[in-house]
Amino acid sequence: MQPGLRLVLESSVWGPESVEPLLESWAGKYLEADHSEGLWRYSATSRLPGEGSIVQQVMIQLQRSKSESDEAPTVMLFEVGLMNEDEEDRPLRATGLPPYFRLLPQKVIHDVVSMGGWTRMGVPLHGTSNRVEFDDVEDWWADTCLEADKVTQVVVGSALSGDLPVTEPDVLSTILAGLANVHHASSLATMEKMNEVMGRLGSPRGSVRLLLSDPSTDNKQPLYTRERLRGSQYVHEDGVMKRRPFQHDIFLRLAKKTLAEKVVPEYWEGVIQIPSNPEEEALKRAERRRSERIRSIKDLKARNQELEDQLSLIEDAYQNASVENEGLRGRVSDLEEQAGDLEAEIAEANRNLEDSRSESEAWKESFEQMKSKNKDLKKTQRESTMHLREIGPLLRKFVEIEGASDIGDLYDKLNDRLFDSDEEEELPEESIGFESVASVLRHYRMEKSHIFDIRKTAFDSADKSPFKFPRRVDEALEMMEKSHDYIRNRSRSGQGLNYVDAFRKFSDTVFEVANKETKATMEAFGEDRVFEGVEMQPHIKIGNREAADRTIRIHFIFDKKTEKFAIGHCGRHLPTAGMKK
Repeated sequence: MQPGLRLVLESSVWGPESVEPLLESWAGKYLEADHSEGLWRYSATSRLPGEGSIVQQVMIQLQRSKSESDEAPTVMLFEVGLMNEDEEDRPLRATGLPPYFRLLPQKVIHDVVSMGGWTRMGVPLHGTSNRVEFDDVEDWWADTCLEADKVTQVVVGSALSGDLPVTEPDVLSTILAGLANVHHASSLATMEKMNEVMGRLGSPRGSVRLLLSDPSTDNKQPLYTRERLRGSQYVHEDGVMKRRPFQHDIFLRLAKKTLAEKVVPEYWEGVIQIPSNPEEEALKRAERRRSERIRSIKDLKARNQELEDQLSLIEDAYQNASVENEGLRGRVSDLEEQAGDLEAEIAEANRNLEDSRSESEAWKESFEQMKSKNKDLKKTQRESTMHLREIGPLLRKFVEIEGASDIGDLYDKLNDRLFDSDEEEELPEESIGFESVASVLRHYRMEKSHIFDIRKTAFDSADKSPFKFPRRVDEALEMMEKSHDYIRNRSRSGQGLNYVDAFRKFSDTVFEVANKETKATMEAFGEDRVFEGVEMQPHIKIGNREAADRTIRIHFIFDKKTEKFAIGHCGRHLPTAGMKK
C-alpha cells in the first residue's frame, strides 16, 4: 500500500458521533463502521475513476482526547492510502458526484471542515476562502505568518489583466480543505497593499503563492506562475500524455507533506491503520507468506527446501531493489518540485529585470524631453520678462482700480476669480492607474461632474496627503457613484440619508463609513469640518491615523439642491476629541 495523506483534526464543538451522518452520506453502502474500545472507526474502499485497478482506502477514527478537562476535544485521525485492487474484490464505482468529488478524500475532508469548529495544530480550518479587506491587511499578514508554520497558507493573486482573482479561490479552498487555508483580496487596491506588506513573498499578477512555513523567517516559498497554473503533464498508465490541474498538483504536494509530520498524539499510539513505511510492511507480509508455505510443504525433500531457500533470497533481493527504486522515485519527485519553484522565481526575476529596463528607457526619454522643454521655457522666460517690463505700468494701474494693497494681493484676487470661473478647466485624459490622490479627484471632476462637486479644499488637502494608495480612493468614489441614483431618489422623496446603509448596498468591497461626528468632536473641532461654508460631517474612513501614508479621510455631503456629492476634504485625518493631546 502507498500512503496518501494523514491528518489529525480537533474540535471542541463536535462529538465523535456528529461525524457519522456525514460519512454515511459521503460513502453510502461502502462505509464500514466499528464502535469499540472507545474508538469510532470508519473505512471506505473504492476504485479511482479512470485509474484502472488502483483502489483508494480511506480510514477515519475518532475519540475524545485524554485531556483532564471535563470538555475534552474530539480528535479525528484521517488517513488515505492507494493499492492495487485484489482480484476477488467487487468493482466499486461512485456516480453522480461532481469533479474532484468522486469518492476522493477532498469531498469528505471539505464536508467535515465545512461543519465549522475544526482545527489543525491549533489553527482554525475553513471550508471557503478568506476575503481580505483593505484596512485588515496588516493584521491579516501577522496572523498568516504565525499560522503558516502549522498549516499551509495560499494567497491567490490577480490575473495578468489586473482583474481579481487569477483562479476561483473558493474552488481551490474546497480542494485543499484541511490541508491549507486560502486567502484572496477584496479589491485591486487591497491586492496592491497585500503585495506591499508581503514584500518579495507577495503574489504578482497571474500567480498563486504557497506559504509552507513562517515567511517572516523563511524567504523561500513556492510561487505558481502562469506556466505552472496551466497544470503539469504526466504519462498515464495507458501511455497517453495528460495534464493534471494545478489545484490537484498542490493537493498532492501538501498531502505528501502531511506524511512527514509527527501529528498523532502520543496517547493514540498504535491506531494508525495505513503504515508510514509500506515497504517494511510488505517485507513482513512476505515473511509470513513464506513461513506458511514452508509449513505446507514440510513433507517435500531436501532438494525442494533448498529451492525454496534460494527463491526466498531472490524475493528478498527483488524486494530490496523495489524499496530502493521507490526511494529514488520519491527523491526525483522532490527535485522536480524544487526545480519548479526555482523556475518560477527565475521567471519572476527576469520579468522584474525587463520592467526595470523598460522603466530606465522611459526615464531617459523623459529626461531628453525635459531638457527640450527647459530650453523652451528659458526662451519663454526671456520673452515674458520683456513683456512684463511693458505691462508693469498697466498692472500698477489695475492694482489701484481693484483696490489691492500690492501685486501679491492682486494675484490672489485673480486666482480666486479663475478658480471660481464657470468655464470648465480642460483636464488631461486619465490612464487606468492614478499617480496621486489629486489625480483621482481631477478625473472625477472632469468625467463625473454631474455626480460630484469637488471643492478647492478637497484638492488642497489631497496635495498635502502622503497616502500612497490612490486606487483605494478611486474605489471609494466609484462606490459613491454607484449609490448616487439611490441617494438622489431618497432625497427627492424627503427620506433621511443613511450613507452607511446606502454605500453597503452598492460597494464591492468593505469601507468604514460614518454618518456624523461625535458631539464632543463637533464642539471642539466643528470648524475643521466646514469647507467653503458647508459643514460636512459624513466621511469615509480608510486606514488608521497612526500610519499617515496608509490613512485618508473623505468628508462629503449630498447637496439636495444640485443633487451632487459635494467633497470638501480628501486628505489627512482631521482632529477629533479622542485624539491624544
